[in-house]
Amino acid sequence: MALELSSHLSWIKIDPSLRGSADNYDVHPSNSPETDISPGGTYQYQAFRERTSIRILSLKPASDPQMELQCELIETDRATAETYEALSYVWGKDEFPNILHLEGGYIKITASLASALTALRLIDKERNLWVDAVCINQGDELEKGHQVSMMAKIYREAAGVLAWLGQETKVFELQTAGLLNLSRMAINIGLINVNDSHHELLKRWIRSTQDGFKMAVDMMRMANLWNFWTIYSSSWFTRMWIVQEALLARQLTFCYGACTLHWDDFERVMILMYSIGESLHLPIESRDYFFKFGWNIVTVRDHYRRRLTEETDTGSEIAYYATQLNRRQCKDDRDRVYALLGILARDRNLHIQPDYSKSTVRVYLELARNALRLGHIGLLYEAGLCRRLSFAPPDLYTHPETGIQDLSKYLPSWAPDYRKSIASVVYVHGPQFSPAPLTWTPRFGTTFGKDPYICASITLPEDAPHRLITLGTLVDIITWVEPASFASSEVLRASHLDMFFIMRRFCKRLKEKFDSNVIGQSYPGGCEDLTRAFAYALVGGGTDDEYNKTFNLISSEQINPLDLWINYEKSCIEEDGEVYQAMVWERQNPEAEGKVSGVSYNFYSTGSKEASRAWSYTHHLVQIFRNHRFFMAADGYAGLAPLNTKDNCDDSVAFLDGANVPFVIRHLGDDTLDWALVGPCYVHGVMDAQAAMENKSFGGRTQIHLV
Repeated sequence: MALELSSHLSWIKIDPSLRGSADNYDVHPSNSPETDISPGGTYQYQAFRERTSIRILSLKPASDPQMELQCELIETDRATAETYEALSYVWGKDEFPNILHLEGGYIKITASLASALTALRLIDKERNLWVDAVCINQGDELEKGHQVSMMAKIYREAAGVLAWLGQETKVFELQTAGLLNLSRMAINIGLINVNDSHHELLKRWIRSTQDGFKMAVDMMRMANLWNFWTIYSSSWFTRMWIVQEALLARQLTFCYGACTLHWDDFERVMILMYSIGESLHLPIESRDYFFKFGWNIVTVRDHYRRRLTEETDTGSEIAYYATQLNRRQCKDDRDRVYALLGILARDRNLHIQPDYSKSTVRVYLELARNALRLGHIGLLYEAGLCRRLSFAPPDLYTHPETGIQDLSKYLPSWAPDYRKSIASVVYVHGPQFSPAPLTWTPRFGTTFGKDPYICASITLPEDAPHRLITLGTLVDIITWVEPASFASSEVLRASHLDMFFIMRRFCKRLKEKFDSNVIGQSYPGGCEDLTRAFAYALVGGGTDDEYNKTFNLISSEQINPLDLWINYEKSCIEEDGEVYQAMVWERQNPEAEGKVSGVSYNFYSTGSKEASRAWSYTHHLVQIFRNHRFFMAADGYAGLAPLNTKDNCDDSVAFLDGANVPFVIRHLGDDTLDWALVGPCYVHGVMDAQAAMENKSFGGRTQIHLV
């Protein structure tokens, strides 16, 4: 259904002669717009009179862009403050070459802030802004902590949030026209309101018609031609703090020099590009920036707005945001927690206040303990050794000469570590760094949180803050794991021709080893056929959102994992299979026209439904095994485990009371009762905590000490 373009759908070029007169916000005319403000010495901040006070920067008008930046700082009560806009921008380097003049002194500011203020000031009116670097006394740690705790309300109550992306370039004029065209196309094919159903409708439309395929390819080419990637690859998108600022904004506007772009327009084009890329497996320019930052902020903002009207588990929400945002830049790792507090403000019982006198480890540990005390067991799904570069048990923190144990720098395995350098680890045959690291994400289940039948039984000793004691059920010992050789590859992408052959060999090897490791002719716990059990274990039971989006929402029929595996064997593994034969031809004809990542357009547009399904299944498996290892346990159970799971009898599968998904845990030695949390796992046939607790063939209920 087509819809006329609204007047705000494009980037709008602002005529400098009209700036200020058409502003929608309440601003106050300056009595003397060109009055010189004496620079004096360094500006001296005055302590706030009230705890609810904030400062508003009143930016003086200027008729010439070359005029000095002049302003006034006005203290006001946050609840009664006059209309203001909040600025969201990248601080940049800790260099302050520019001057902001105020009555009674001056403040040195970064070049990034100076360029933003210069572009945003009006010609004939003052403009009220809230700018963190200026409105907060950065030299006062107590004030800084208190003001940071109010930032959520400051951004939420602002008339609008202005996201400064940088200075305009000549090339950008071409991008504006391109963005307008893409927005118009998106609306014409039905993408009017941004939500999940429209998103899936678009994917279905692209796959269902020949015209849809051709138009999708054309749109992707247009986006690449117009360098749309330069927008979402702006450094603004990489910052941690911008997430809170973007999520809480009543109205979010991107500012690029004198151009502005409303959030709705940006979001619509992002969903259009994502749907095309995922539906047809076409490449997206600056793919890492697109998914890590651009698409990421779209999905997180949508998640936040939907959760406003839902009952949620704070621990699960912390885990969600931490997982989604750990690639973002943050100068102070404590802000990886503090930047989330405004988003989680509905749970006032967390009792976490920004305090920059505390160490990073202490901030993370206090958050974990407070959340778990409140019953937010979902926090455990964000913890574990699967997200750590290295781990040393508590006994290694004992001084060899004095025998004194110092755990001030020790973060236990059950407490999430939000530091980017830790959270971005990838594993193949051990931990290793990657230039574009992959964040570990479970590819099974839709909700990680509380078990509906079994209550948590967690004890957090005050005299041993690093220790968590819980009841649990030991299920089985892990005896075999199979890592994927491509788990850390930054060259091979899921859409590459070579990945098809790598995945084919990997799946053949998994099935052979599975068959040789199963005890008897049926899967443990019943009479389930081995092929069916393998097919379900391979994709985590087909329980995650991506599985449903990829295979169920684009089809009127529900496709189960067994049917997908049988179709994959027939189409891809058998040498006369349609997809296998097509990929052999592609490899033998590398110079053929119309190829994307080694595969020709003809394959996408003329292949059978079964071939298309097998191709999508291949890409789905690639994503699973970038995040998991296939494993088997002593009694024959199989499933998906975190990337650094071991098979040397140290790792076991266990249910922790209160959690609705089992975990891999690691025993830390024969002379200790301590275990380390590795991460959540999928065990085919053993995903019911209550059934596991009542199953007498398992290791039985026991007290588990996690450190």
